[in-house]
Amino acid sequence: MRFHRWAFMLTFALATVANAVPVHATPGQVIDGLPTDAIWRVQEFDLHIRTAQRYHSCSSLHQKISGILSAVGAGSVVVRMSCSRDQLTNEAFAKVAAAAPFAASAENIELATTFDARQQLAARVREVALPRPEDIQRFPAEWRRVSLTRVPSLHLGPGDCELLQGMNDQIFSRLSIRVVRKQLLCSQSLVAPVRPTLIVEALVPREA
Repeated sequence: MRFHRWAFMLTFALATVANAVPVHATPGQVIDGLPTDAIWRVQEFDLHIRTAQRYHSCSSLHQKISGILSAVGAGSVVVRMSCSRDQLTNEAFAKVAAAAPFAASAENIELATTFDARQQLAARVREVALPRPEDIQRFPAEWRRVSLTRVPSLHLGPGDCELLQGMNDQIFSRLSIRVVRKQLLCSQSLVAPVRPTLIVEALVPREA
């Protein structure tokens, strides 16, 4: 991927830290009724997906990655796939950037306003003002339990086991997410595909 293309997407996501990210309806059950003071932090991920049981269109993978992140509270999700839109593939790489809710602790605010040389260069090139601690927006959030394979809009089934495994292993561990139940039997040797299960508790923006 060319640097300037990803820099544009990254700085777009960076800009959301200091500005309001639209609150969308998040599926799932509220764990408790107490709001948590939260902030947005931009996170970047490299995601590798290799499926054993079926081929996916690149556009379908793009849509599902974005949808899964939205379902666990992320906003302004940017996904760049290694494959072309209509290509069928059983292996793909993706670069992902998203604004994710984190507790508004002093440590998280410092992390949200600390940028490496690449991010600073991208911001200068695109004339995006990087946020300072006083710019960081705080908002009410809550913990929700989300059963990802039960979210109708995601259309996740047995063929998405490796996608869920990759999201869990490579992305969820770096977000405000706690895994409640996981049953991901993705072995190619299974006689019949088993519907995957991934239930998480995620910190999500509280709906008005």
